[in-house]
Amino acid sequence: MLLTERSAVALIPLEPMHAWVCQLEAECAFSLEALQREPNVYLVPSVENDAGLAELLPQFAEALFVKELEAWSSDEAGYPPRDPETFARWFRLVRYSRVFDAVPDDPLFDDSEVLHAR
Repeated sequence: MLLTERSAVALIPLEPMHAWVCQLEAECAFSLEALQREPNVYLVPSVENDAGLAELLPQFAEALFVKELEAWSSDEAGYPPRDPETFARWFRLVRYSRVFDAVPDDPLFDDSEVLHAR
């Protein structure tokens, strides 16, 4: 197994996210607990502690917020403000500083994909 040069951050939805998801449908099909059981996890540059994550977050918060909203709706007009304060009310972050690749023979990206992504 290879230790990656990334940390992982799980975005745990809080009640405002749940309320927003529920208002998108006539009948809310998901409980807050159901949303929290399967949070999205994002790879970010390596950070050793929560202070490091707090320093890094401004670079990624809006993109992460939009990705979470896009999972439920493509109507940007219905999105809430995507500012740091709203983000903090809508998500609890769980940081994982040691991320291992358990499948080293099957890389996440091949060289051609990495070159095209830059």
